[in-house]
Amino acid sequence: MPDRSDDPTARLVDVNWDDPRLRELLAATAQLHIEHRGDFAPRAVVLRATDGDAARHALLVAESNDGTRTLLTDVAHERGAAVLIDRGGEQRELAEVVDCRHGLRHDDSGRTVHIVVLRRLRTAVR
Repeated sequence: MPDRSDDPTARLVDVNWDDPRLRELLAATAQLHIEHRGDFAPRAVVLRATDGDAARHALLVAESNDGTRTLLTDVAHERGAAVLIDRGGEQRELAEVVDCRHGLRHDDSGRTVHIVVLRRLRTAVR
């Protein structure tokens, strides 16, 4: 454990940092992430409907290894619709809309924000 002599709050509670029970607890909780929103750096992408609709700018805010992508857009998308995620360059993916809902966060008030959850169908090549 680092030297805590420079921490003014260290003197407020008598903690034995060398106690094996405390070390075990700290080790067990070291990898916990309660808030996952900060784990992914959002990225601007272009979202294109495959039915010929205009391309829309979107913000990719999460993606997982199982092919799930979460984007923020200003347009609602119907469940089951096929879309193309264009990340720029040669990176394009065909995906299906799994869910689409209005943004409910305080930051979303006063503007149109839709949270679109997509499932990757395949990587597309230009």
